[in-house]
Amino acid sequence: MKKLLFSLFTVITFLISVTGYAQTITRQQAIEDIEKFRDVLNRESSYLYSKGAHHEAAIDKVIAGLDETVVLKDLYYDLVKILGNIGDRHSGVYPENIKNDSLGMPFMMAPVDGNIVALKKELVKDTYQLFQKNYPYLKSINDMPIQEFIEKISWRHKHAPKYAKIHQATRERNYDYFLTAVFGKSDTYKFTFTNGSKDKSLTLPLTENPKRWRDLAYSPNIKDLPSLFKIVGNNIGYISLPAMVSKRDRKGGNLHRYVPAKMHDYKNTDALIIDLRYNGGGTRDFLMMLAPYFLSPDAKPWVANVTRIRSDQKISEDMRTMQARYLYNTRSRRFTRDDIEAIKAFSKDFKTEWAYNPERFSDAFYMVLSHDLGVDHYYYDKPVYVLVNERSFSAASVFTSALKGMGNVKIAGMGTDGSSGRSQYFELKHSKFDIRLSSMISFQRNGKTLDTNGTEPDIVIPKDVQQVLGNRDTQLENLVKHIEGK
Repeated sequence: MKKLLFSLFTVITFLISVTGYAQTITRQQAIEDIEKFRDVLNRESSYLYSKGAHHEAAIDKVIAGLDETVVLKDLYYDLVKILGNIGDRHSGVYPENIKNDSLGMPFMMAPVDGNIVALKKELVKDTYQLFQKNYPYLKSINDMPIQEFIEKISWRHKHAPKYAKIHQATRERNYDYFLTAVFGKSDTYKFTFTNGSKDKSLTLPLTENPKRWRDLAYSPNIKDLPSLFKIVGNNIGYISLPAMVSKRDRKGGNLHRYVPAKMHDYKNTDALIIDLRYNGGGTRDFLMMLAPYFLSPDAKPWVANVTRIRSDQKISEDMRTMQARYLYNTRSRRFTRDDIEAIKAFSKDFKTEWAYNPERFSDAFYMVLSHDLGVDHYYYDKPVYVLVNERSFSAASVFTSALKGMGNVKIAGMGTDGSSGRSQYFELKHSKFDIRLSSMISFQRNGKTLDTNGTEPDIVIPKDVQQVLGNRDTQLENLVKHIEGK
């Protein structure tokens, strides 16, 4: 027994010396953390029952399966699976002390219209190259179709919109762990590539984790503000918003001054494109700035978003955080009489897809948009296109959803990874995991939650292999062609 304890102590000491952190905790410590996880989930999570997940049974199963010594990486993924089943796209488990796998796929991966393209790890002249020149797409691993494999490993993103789930699968850092979980530990795996008609299979070992693919064809730089604005096509105004930065943010303040100035310059353009691809969110300030341009002077106020918060939250804190999102209840002095009438008219036909328990939530908060004849605004009566993709998230997805169906606005690109939840963070004492949960449910005008649904485009424009390789921004090119009728 003494020898066993000494060996365990030696292993733990070695791990601490190598990583700087212990990679295990005791069973009792794990149980305490899991019970804290259960408690905050039950008290704080707004999406807890949205997908019918039986989280209590899942938590009990994790506890029952614990060994006397608990490996943190295993505990991490146990909690990730539980949160993934809930359908909260903002939720997550964030460890400060777990190292990623040292080995990963023998190639880099990039999503293309529901498929995965395999790329060489190195860049050549600022472009990528195909891993198998004549067989660009990854078809299967160990004869398991790649889509089935993605479903098996998408623990965190189980209920993500289809294209967001595929994209997230290409960005994982622990493929050694995932492959072992699905197929068992192996020195090599069989990878099958295809061109759509012919296949090619290779048995390959895992290699040093490659860098994640990034879209070289569209890489906006928020530090280079003039590059975010241009005329494309014959006479189409273009605005790229890489992030929904606050107007009070030091960097965001400059961008917030550029946008109205450029809207003035674009007054006589034939159309306008607002590019939100890869925009991970932030605040709703740009939405409140730009929406008034797209509502005609005779348009009624536009109810853009309906939300509710957990009823056991602190009201004073609720009001501050909701107002920061331009969300108000019907008792708010921020709403005009016309706003209230618009809310009443909208609510008559508004039905939510999820039949949530109203006893767990507050009264509704609304975001209402109106035409504004202020100094900075005019009615832009030409076509407006919001270009999005599967990485348009949080406030960028709110922006997209809020404008869909408004006046002359069309959504183009791919479905967003919708999310809007007013995140809260909680720390687990022993594992040092931070748990992130949403405490607000957010509905689109169609009654669907933003989370797990996203917003579907009116004009579907996927990226193609040329864009993945970094040669051309074909999504933008194809949208310009569509606008100009080519």
